[in-house]
Amino acid sequence: MLSLSAGLKSWAHSRLATIYRSWGDLELSGQSLKAALALEPSNTKAKSMLTEMDRVLTMADLEMARDRINCGNPDEAAGILETIVALDPTHAEAHYLLALAIQSSGSNRTKALVHYRSALDQGFSPFWIRYNRGQLYDALGDKTRALEDFEEALGSPPTDMASDHEMLEWLREEIGNRH
Repeated sequence: MLSLSAGLKSWAHSRLATIYRSWGDLELSGQSLKAALALEPSNTKAKSMLTEMDRVLTMADLEMARDRINCGNPDEAAGILETIVALDPTHAEAHYLLALAIQSSGSNRTKALVHYRSALDQGFSPFWIRYNRGQLYDALGDKTRALEDFEEALGSPPTDMASDHEMLEWLREEIGNRH
């Protein structure tokens, strides 16, 4: 039987991971990278490949969750997003989408508020948080907080909406109608 050093076995697992990934088998690729790191924890190539793979998978999960929300399946989206938040509590977009999914499902609205706060704390776009959270406060009957969020949203439109005067005018009308 051929005896290979841990470093050589780690290198071989890293190469296998690359092959599996090129075939589209991310599960086997991840297993090979984890095996490479178990054999040689200082294998920086395996670490960076695993980090990149995790990032790509998270992006795919976020896209899947967005699709579930847009297709009217917020509970399915919430399940996906809760996993992302559990793995990375600092993931601002996952907190935002989780709050939106919870709000869309009409379930635990207090939990939605907690995730909107976390998304804001982690640096997600204040406009979208305040716009959607304002709607949630309005649905909860808290007109004061709803107005505060709508007014804050007006002060921080996202760059991709800077020219969307129609949306901003609608928000202004909403605020005006609530006074």
